[in-house]
Formats: sequence, structure tokens, C-alpha cells
Amino acid sequence: MIRRAGFTVALAAGIAALSFAAAQSASMTVAETGSTLIYPLFNACFAAYAKVDPNLHMTAGTIGSEAGITQAIAKQVQIGTSDAYMSDNQGNG
Repeated sequence: MIRRAGFTVALAAGIAALSFAAAQSASMTVAETGSTLIYPLFNACFAAYAKVDPNLHMTAGTIGSEAGITQAIAKQVQIGTSDAYMSDNQGNG
């Protein structure tokens, strides 16, 4: 339960920060991909948030945790999601 609450708070804080950044410019696009487990949550949140802030365009994808982390490290997407922890080697890439 604590992990879920922490994730929800982190997600809300991240979206709020992105919204502030989008408000400073005409529009902003954020791409997320990775975990197939987390995808439905991101997809629903992004769709709902699009009604609140049309300047912030967010896309959710599902290619698997490892590929999501790899794409985030390579800066191909802004958010790489995983339902597992990143290794120390991945975090230092």
C-alpha cells in the first residue's frame, strides 16, 4: 500500500511539473513507454489529463520494462516505466 501511495504521489508530482513546463511554452510532448503492467494506468491518466491541459501532449506505449528503461536511458522517450527496479548498472548509464 505504501509503495502504491508513493507511486501515485510521484506520478501526480511529475505531471504537475510537466504541466508547469508546458504552461511556459506553447505546447509540450512527453512520451512514455515500457511496462505492460503500468500501461493501463498511464494511458488512463494521460487521457484524463489531456482534458485539463491541452498544451501538454502525453503518449503512453507498451514495449516491456527492459525496452522502456533502455529507451529512457537512450533519451528516446522522456519516461521509461518498469514494474521492476533498475539495476545499478542501468542507473549509471
